Formats: sequence, C-alpha cells, structure tokens
Amino acid sequence: MPQQRIDCEFCFHNVGQGLFYTGYVADFRFIYDCGSQIGACAEKAVLNYCSAIQGNSSGKVSLLVLSHLHHDHVSGLKALFERVTVEVAVLPYLRPWERLLLACVVTGYSPWYLDMLRDPVGFLSKYKVGRVVLITHGWRGEPNDRHSTDSAGRSGPDKVGDTPVDMSELADLDEDRLNKIFQKEEENGNDWRRLYRDGKLMVKTHYGIFRLRKLWEFVIYNQPVSDDWIEDFRNCVSQLAARTDYNKFPLRLLKDSNCLKELRRCYREDLMKGRKDLNFTSLALWHGPINPDGWKMEWGHCPCYASDATSRIKFALKACSMGGGCSFVADLSRNLSFGQLLTGDMNLNNNYEGFKKHFGTKLESTAVCLVPHHGSARNWNNNILKDLRSCKVWVISAGLENRYYHPHKQVLRDLLQSGQALCWVHEKLCLVIK
Repeated sequence: MPQQRIDCEFCFHNVGQGLFYTGYVADFRFIYDCGSQIGACAEKAVLNYCSAIQGNSSGKVSLLVLSHLHHDHVSGLKALFERVTVEVAVLPYLRPWERLLLACVVTGYSPWYLDMLRDPVGFLSKYKVGRVVLITHGWRGEPNDRHSTDSAGRSGPDKVGDTPVDMSELADLDEDRLNKIFQKEEENGNDWRRLYRDGKLMVKTHYGIFRLRKLWEFVIYNQPVSDDWIEDFRNCVSQLAARTDYNKFPLRLLKDSNCLKELRRCYREDLMKGRKDLNFTSLALWHGPINPDGWKMEWGHCPCYASDATSRIKFALKACSMGGGCSFVADLSRNLSFGQLLTGDMNLNNNYEGFKKHFGTKLESTAVCLVPHHGSARNWNNNILKDLRSCKVWVISAGLENRYYHPHKQVLRDLLQSGQALCWVHEKLCLVIK
C-alpha cells in the first residue's frame, strides 16, 4: 500500500495550569479542552490560534471535545466562540448536582461560566455550535463493541453541515434514560428535549467510534463521578436554611449569589474536611490514523523550532528545515505507533481495568500520551507505562509555579525512569507534533 503524506499538525499550547490542545488532519480542525487557570494565558493562546487558522482557512473548527467543565479546561471558550465557528461540540453529560458542585470549587468565576454550568447545551447553542453531543458512561450489561457499523433506528442525521465526521457509530442512549435526563433538565429550566427534536443535540454512550472520512478515527471514554460524592454533597446542601426546593431544582441555587456563597462554604468546611481531592467526570480521547500500516513517519526531537519568544519543541513527521545544523535525530522505523491519548483530569486509579478494556489495542498504538490532571499523584497509576509500551512522548500541561505542586515528583520519577521522552508544557513552552 502506498504510504500516505497528509498535512497534519497537533499542538499542546502554552497555557500554564490548564489545557489547550489543537490539531488538524487535511482540512479538518479539532480542539480538546480550551482553558487555563490564568485567564490571560488562555486568551492569548486562543487569539494566536484563531489568527493563524483565519489566515489559512475560513476559521472553522469542525470538532471541539471538552473533557469536563473545570474552569481551567474551559476558560478560553468564550474568546474562542467569538472568533471561530464550531460545528460539533462533544462533552460528558454532567448531572445537575455535578454541575452545582463544580460551581463551588473556586470563587471568582465569570458570569458566563456559571451560565454554562446551569445549561451547557443552551450555552453552546447560543454561540452557534452546530450540534452538541453529550456522552454518557456505559452501563452494566452493555457490549463494548466499538466496531459496529449498524446505524439502523438512529434518529436524525449524524453529520452537521459539511462536517466530515460521522457520529453514527457511537451507541445511542436508551429511550428511558434519555427521557429521565430531559425531565431532570426541564425541572431545572433547560429545554433540551426541543433541541434534541430540532437536531441540535445528540445523546450517546461512550461505546463506539467516530471517524474523519477514511483517514482518522476517535475513541472516547467517559469516567463518571462517584455517586458517594454526589450524595455527600446533597447532604451538605440540605443543611442550608430555607432551601426547600433544592433537592429537585439544584441548579436554581446558582441564581442566588448569597446562596452560592453558602454553598462554597459548605463545600470547603464540610464536604472537603479531611479530604484532598474530588473525583470529577472526565472524557478521555484517543485519536490516530485508521490504517497506520500505510504510514511512514520520521520521528525526532527538534529544539530549533521556535516562534514569538515562546520555546516550541517539535516532534516531526518531516526533517527540520535547518538541516545539518540541527540536533534532529530521525527514526525511519515503519513500525512506530501514531495514536495520541488525551486524558483530561481522569483518575487512573478509578476503574483502571475498565479504562484498559474500553480502549483495548488502542493503548498499544499510542505514541503520545497526556499525563492526567497536570501530573497529579492522586490521578497517576504507573501501570499505564507498561500498557502504553509503544508510547514515545509523555506530556504534562501545568503551570511553572502552580500552588498544587504539579507535576508531582513521583510522577516525574516514574516517567523519567521509563526511558521515554517527557515534555512539560507550561506558560513558556508548547509542544508541536507535525
């Protein structure tokens, strides 16, 4: 089979404590998370990205994937939506109580972020996202069949405009569970049923794949929040005075600033007392070429690739243009893996075997892996090192002087001892895979 030469580039942007990842394959552009704990970092990175793509195309992003709704992973969205068109947005379904809990984590959020937590589907539709796809976790007894091509009985078209991504192979949610979601959202003032009927909303499970034509494929995994955490938070909120309707309409509490202050106090003083971390829902995304046997890759490290006073490390599909003056070392092996695994803030100690089973052989086909949760020790499981034995580059996206001590020294020790390349992306360094 002739080897493919397709124009593509992927970038972990320099946003500090957060994550902003972008990629393009041929004419298809996609984003995974878009935020930073430092708003100025997120906005600068988004502005640079939007200026670049508007100079080379129509400024259209075909796919936006949000791992979760933590502020440091979505804080750049408003700046992004004001400058580009997004055709499809994929994000995990977070129950109303999960979204209320997110509002309590940190103070000082922008009003638009609270609007997004109240109604993420409505918020994205307001910014003219063509279609929103909510991903739920699978349930017991459901087959993990990522290769089924049967789309019979699926409602509505699976493509938006001229988007080349086919969502039909993601498994649909059963009607009973779908209606329960719509009913709960209606109780909180969100009319998702109408958006679903109008073709603006799809609700899928994480079983299945979606593809870019016959070139690229995507696999997702939804790691859900622990029900114990939600129950503890509900009990915490129940202690608030004069909130008789909180149990049925939790998101309505976000409209009351005084109540929000009480909720945050409840979160800090009661829920988190004696605890160090929460297990929030997070989507992991694997992507790579459909037919890797047809690819040939020159893989190396090139420190010459620099721009705009920001250091850029380049792992390349082609040799550095500086030629003999560069320390680029090419590896012309045809047996390299090409997949990339993006883990958001998922906890690798929470149902790790389920995570392994879901991705299956995709883990063995991974060349680049994002270390979860900015290199947090609580989210790290070094078993992934042997399961991703073909991985060439481990990436950590974390601020240089963050208050969480990310990345943790044990995570760094494990990665450095693995003998693979480690790249810490921060405010002054980005990573380009080209």
